[in-house]
Parts: sequence; C-alpha cells; structure tokens
Amino acid sequence: MKKLAKILKDPFDTKHFESDSDAAAQQFENPSLVAGTLVGILGVAVGAFLWAAITLATGYQIGWMAIGVGLLVGIAVRVAGKGTTQVFGCVGATLSLLGCLLGNLLTLCIVATTEELGLLDVLSVLTPKLALEAMIESFHPLDLLFYVLAIYAGYRISIGETLNDEEPPGLL
Repeated sequence: MKKLAKILKDPFDTKHFESDSDAAAQQFENPSLVAGTLVGILGVAVGAFLWAAITLATGYQIGWMAIGVGLLVGIAVRVAGKGTTQVFGCVGATLSLLGCLLGNLLTLCIVATTEELGLLDVLSVLTPKLALEAMIESFHPLDLLFYVLAIYAGYRISIGETLNDEEPPGLL
C-alpha cells in the first residue's frame, strides 16, 4: 500500500522505485508483458467507467479525466508488468488512448439516455458506425490535448526503473 501511495503522490518520479533492499532488486526481476497488458485492460475499464460516472454525477464532461485514465493505466501496466523497456510504454500508451476513447463513448451513451431509453437500451443499439459518428460529432480540438497528455502519462509511467544506473528508454 505504501508503494502505491508513493506512485500516486508523484507518478512521474521513478526514483521511489530505487532502494538498497533485496525487494527493490527483485521488483523488476520477472517482467510480464501479458500481466501488464491484462491489468492495463482492467485499468482501461475502471478508468472509462469512472470517467462516465463522474460525468454523470457532475453533469460536465471533464477533459482532465483523460489524464486520470492515462495515470491509472500506466500504474496498472507498471505494477503488474514490471517491465523496463519501451514495449511496456507502448502498451501503456495504447491502452491509455483506448481508455480515453471508451470513456468518451460511455459518456456519450449516458448523455443519450432518456426516461424511455435506459443505458442498456442505448448500448444494445450501438454499432461501430454509430459510435464513430457520435465521437466525431462530439469531438472538440481540445480533446486532442488531453488525449496526448494521457498517452504520454500512460507511456512514461508504464516503464519501470532499470536495476542499474541507466535511465529507462523513453520519451524525454
């Protein structure tokens, strides 16, 4: 729990993964891209659901939620995957973008509900073509900024610290 609290306090700082103990040496010993991806997908679902729920509760679609999705997915991939390569960053970035798109889509579905049509009714008639049209119609250029920030967060946070003094490969 302390480890998660440190990551949440400053997720871009990779120094909190450094330690002199044996636990730190074992932290990234057995990287697993499959585990990182699966837990990252769970992060996508949770992040998208939270985005839609907060939008429903507040009545506003908050662009900053995209960055929250990127942070959540990046932490999930990092903690579960234990990887130190760009592959883990790419998985985190891709899943972050998918989480943002899903969060926006779920928000649109919630907005489309009425007294006669519930959320399940809206989801049952949703086709890929209809989803794409709704996403295009509701798109705002500012969305790009939040998507890019979410992708960056997902990428950077997904890559764990290397065991030697090298910096992990990545952006910036």
